[in-house]
Amino acid sequence: MLGHTYWAKAVSETSFAFETLDPPGTGVPPHVHTTQDEHIHVLDGVFTLCLDGQWEKAGSGDTVLMPKGLPHAYYNKERGDARALFWVSPAGWPTCSTGWTT
Repeated sequence: MLGHTYWAKAVSETSFAFETLDPPGTGVPPHVHTTQDEHIHVLDGVFTLCLDGQWEKAGSGDTVLMPKGLPHAYYNKERGDARALFWVSPAGWPTCSTGWTT
């Protein structure tokens, strides 16, 4: 899937933040962060999220927490672009495992 573009926004010892631009039909497949909590703050558009097997939608202004160990995925299933600010804590490139299926 993927197909999005991202830009680093802030990097510190405790967190890593990045902005994404997700065109229609893009997203991140199911995975689990084993050592980091992840947040999404939707700036524009709508994301369809799978959080621990439950499907939800998050729109402009919504913030979603995905605690470490929680299987999750996100997709832009809408007609327009979606943008979001993501951040993970602790800092570093997200440590994750795949293998969770929908």
